[in-house]
Amino acid sequence: MELNDFYDLEKRVISIQLCNTAQNSYHGHRVTINYSQRTSLTTPAGVEAIVWSGAQMVADCSAEGRATFTFPANFILDADIYLRVFAEDGTLLLRRPIPAAVVTSYMIFDVEPQASPPPTKPKMAPQKDGDRFIKTLNTLLERAHSRGVQLIEAPVS
Repeated sequence: MELNDFYDLEKRVISIQLCNTAQNSYHGHRVTINYSQRTSLTTPAGVEAIVWSGAQMVADCSAEGRATFTFPANFILDADIYLRVFAEDGTLLLRRPIPAAVVTSYMIFDVEPQASPPPTKPKMAPQKDGDRFIKTLNTLLERAHSRGVQLIEAPVS
């Protein structure tokens, strides 16, 4: 694959490739990029003002660990960006500041994926469905009443 396959100067696309030695899947992992965005505004008096604001982009990883970010057309990279990689359960796997001078259109990072834990079922005491419904309904009614919500009874047809 050529570098040009990943980057289009007009669209300002950056591709991230995560690598791991175990060759596990990155299914459910996410990559975020935080950056500063410079916007030029003209005040009603005709004065041009520069406003800096923080921005974030999020991309889901492919199973192979690939994520692509497309920056706004007017984006000028003149400040560091911050890269973070999260596992499916939200665990932070990598946090790295990247100076603007070394940001390229295709960057590779070594990050071991986290295996997704097996799903667990909540443990509940056995109850009849009707009892559970009434208990939930009573709890909701108590919460509504404690917040000052007035409920009106109406016949159900």
